Amino acid sequence: NQLVIPPDGLGGNPSNALRDWVVANADALIFTNNPRPVGGPTPDFGGYYNDFYTGIGAYDGTFAPGVYGYYDDSGNFILTKENLGNEGTEFRPYVMSYPWDIGEANLFDADYVKLREIALNYRVPQRASQKLGIRDLNVSVYSRNIMIWTKNAGMGIDPEKAYQSAGNGTFKQGVERFNAEPWVVPVGFKLSFSF
Repeated sequence: NQLVIPPDGLGGNPSNALRDWVVANADALIFTNNPRPVGGPTPDFGGYYNDFYTGIGAYDGTFAPGVYGYYDDSGNFILTKENLGNEGTEFRPYVMSYPWDIGEANLFDADYVKLREIALNYRVPQRASQKLGIRDLNVSVYSRNIMIWTKNAGMGIDPEKAYQSAGNGTFKQGVERFNAEPWVVPVGFKLSFSF
């Protein structure tokens, strides 16, 4: 879905003003019958309608009641599908009703091996450093986050950076939620000396 944000003061709570804004801006909202999943393409757990093992419906989903359609050039609403709970109704997890939430959680093995840092250090000979009035002089260059090996390398997630805010300034480690950051490989120089 393409998200269109209502003006300040209208979002968040149901109101007549919000309803009127949605009706007036219906052409800006795009709904699809084929939502694209966010996350891994082949989750190990979930992702399928499961009612075969007991013979009863075990899927705890809900449906979004209403009608699907579009407006023609004259402004008339053209009905393409009814979604009222009868045959052909699309069932979706409740969480998919929220535009910034994840419709399906994915679990994957987060074991990894990481080449965290590499450094090249050069100790300047004492004869040269003493001419500068320095007893011990070291110059080095370093780099971090050189390489990572994971079973799920195609996901582009660094397990050390996967976290979710848990409130009160704390974080839940190992939960990747909208914070996939680009891989950064910093390079730096270090100078140490003693008198």
